[in-house]
Amino acid sequence: MKADLLIGKLKGVIGRAPRWRAMCPAHESKHGTRSLSICETPDGRVLFHCFAGCDVESVCGAIGVALEDLFPDRESDENRAPKIVKPWTAREVCQAMEVPLTFAWMMLVKVGGGSKLTRAERAECVRLSEVCASLIHEIAGG
Repeated sequence: MKADLLIGKLKGVIGRAPRWRAMCPAHESKHGTRSLSICETPDGRVLFHCFAGCDVESVCGAIGVALEDLFPDRESDENRAPKIVKPWTAREVCQAMEVPLTFAWMMLVKVGGGSKLTRAERAECVRLSEVCASLIHEIAGG
């Protein structure tokens, strides 16, 4: 499946090939947050990640797409194009960090105002810190 076909099934899409952001169809968004990151790789794979925590199966099910549709037909090794690694642009880094940093800001404002974080908020802080660490590791080329 080409990313264009997937993009056509989503709401609130922004960006341009090969990276987009959209509202995740697998969960309700009270504020219209674009928590779904979509990327089409040079070899034709369509990858996405919901920063709110929805799994791939839920997102695919919500738009009527099978998991195998996200991947091109497998080529033999001798016909496969060489792997191309593109560096992240500053804009892409900012887009990827938007949700985790917004949540962190909200929690800092809450704590700064004298309120305590709930158990769920603390757990989300831990999860998003792991997302940030993973993004930083990927950006650093690790």
